Amino acid sequence: SIEEEVFALARSLRPDISMAVRPHHLKHAVESLGPGFRYLEGYYCLCAVTLPYSRREIARTSSAAERRWKDARCQIDIGVSAEGISEAADASPVETAQRTLARSLRVQVQGQLWSEQVQASLRHELGIELPHRVWDQKQAQTVVLMLPPKSVGQVKDGMLCFAADDSYKFKSAPEARAASKQKTIKEWEADQAQFSHLPLLPPGWIRVRSSDTSKIYFHNTKTGKSTFDFPLPKGWTREFSKSTGKSYYFHAQKRLSQFELPVE
Repeated sequence: SIEEEVFALARSLRPDISMAVRPHHLKHAVESLGPGFRYLEGYYCLCAVTLPYSRREIARTSSAAERRWKDARCQIDIGVSAEGISEAADASPVETAQRTLARSLRVQVQGQLWSEQVQASLRHELGIELPHRVWDQKQAQTVVLMLPPKSVGQVKDGMLCFAADDSYKFKSAPEARAASKQKTIKEWEADQAQFSHLPLLPPGWIRVRSSDTSKIYFHNTKTGKSTFDFPLPKGWTREFSKSTGKSYYFHAQKRLSQFELPVE
């Protein structure tokens, strides 16, 4: 829930429009993380409540791309930890994420923890499948950063800085994977024959068996998205009959409906 004082502040920034709470940014990010995210019991996810930009601040923005972005942020948005526009000086999406986190939240994370090798090791240690990066419908990129169980936070020069505890030893990805008995996505790609008796999947999708629950879920090797819901080919949606409540599949462009899972 959002306190009334926050609503009042948001309305004062944009008195020209009606104000509402939009949680879909966070919802999409969580869905993109896949089923592995659900098993992070005892972990906290740092999300943000973002207020709209005022007309004056939007007008002062020199970059056209940033001006459009700020103009679209016209409600109380619940989303990921921090968001920002890539700048010319940023050598990579990770540098954009580091700068945005520091500028928006005054938070810094030890450089070593941004390494894909370290992030892979943390995931393998926990026995979960979690992408390092996810993309939304507009190809905006989200860097998914995990902190190790033994992390130290301290304030330096007004900045909250996180680093791994000196006693914490990172395992290499192969060592951690061996300890958790977890296959890599590449290994699952090569082992799809065990699912040959099941319905065909759209291109780019594979089946993965969770190392925690043994349940099968679906992973897109191109986008990194994972889901327990059967992935439908482009144009198909799952609908429910108003009269019987039974589910069926519908293709609006082809004006075609069927009860069987579509494969193309």
